[in-house]
Amino acid sequence: MVRRRIIIIIALVVAAFVVAVALFFFGDEHAVSSMSIKQVTPDQLAAAMKEDHFYSDYRQNTLLIRGQVASVIGSLLTFKTSSSYQAQCSLAISSLNIHKGDNVTVISEGGTAVRQPSGVLLKDCVIP
Repeated sequence: MVRRRIIIIIALVVAAFVVAVALFFFGDEHAVSSMSIKQVTPDQLAAAMKEDHFYSDYRQNTLLIRGQVASVIGSLLTFKTSSSYQAQCSLAISSLNIHKGDNVTVISEGGTAVRQPSGVLLKDCVIP
């Protein structure tokens, strides 16, 4: 009786391990196949956060953002937008001689973005 229980427990542990490994590989395949780069504007990003669809639209994407600089304070770049909602980037390396009015392109991961009271903050942006 005890031996039978031990065999059942071992079989359950092995089955759970096989299922976990299979789920890991299916999840990895989904993650890799769904990765993409999206070219977006600061207005699109700000509107998506304001309208609560930012993460469903951009969470799994690398974002290529091109826009006009509204301000640069240290390593925080604020893009010009057509609404009161802002799109901001915290630069991985500080401003690199960027000035208000310049048009810049930055790259950021959508999944690391943070909702702000009046906009979206993209973390660790990189200027290509």
